[in-house]
Amino acid sequence: LCTSEATRDYLWREGIKWLRLWPQGVDARLFNPGKATKEWRAKLSGGHPEKKILLYVGRLAPEKGIERVKAALKAAPDARLAIVGKGPAREYLEKKFADTPTVFTGLLTGDDLAAAYASSDLFVFPSTTETLGMAMIEALASGVPVVAARSGASHEIVDEGTNGLLYEPYSLETMTVAVRRVLSDDGLRSRMSREARNVAEGRSWRAATATLRGYYEEALTP
Repeated sequence: LCTSEATRDYLWREGIKWLRLWPQGVDARLFNPGKATKEWRAKLSGGHPEKKILLYVGRLAPEKGIERVKAALKAAPDARLAIVGKGPAREYLEKKFADTPTVFTGLLTGDDLAAAYASSDLFVFPSTTETLGMAMIEALASGVPVVAARSGASHEIVDEGTNGLLYEPYSLETMTVAVRRVLSDDGLRSRMSREARNVAEGRSWRAATATLRGYYEEALTP
């Protein structure tokens, strides 16, 4: 069972057969736009809730390429960045972003994580190694548009121009252009926010579980 088409295609090319796609669900009740609060906007923005807030959620590891977000942040001087998560690269990243308006929250879960998503303006995801992209799905459920590298599972989650934008992997220029485009156009960001929520509502855990049960039934069929 593969959680993305990218993974399925890779395994197929490696000669593995009997593959099925298991689309992941999201808790749309927990992750939703209604969880946004003024308090969390203040926390994520370092006390400047009126500024646009870029958000990254995930493991702080070298392969995630989080340091690349700095270029987009530098090109959007009125924006703030919040990095949510923990991992071995945190110390390195804190030094890398020391001269920028960036807040490191550490690991967040439950309602705190849901509030962080919903209280942000744009989710930025630079990783090129994703096989699932759960954080992107949670951001969409929270009504937050996504800017992500056109790689791995990202293009299966982000509908270009509808609920977010894709940029060329490792290209700081195209990432910066995408981020500035969304942040500078309130109408575009608002439309993407609505579409993001609509897409996520179709990814229920009930539907994902029904698909999984179907595969078990298929496997048990003589």
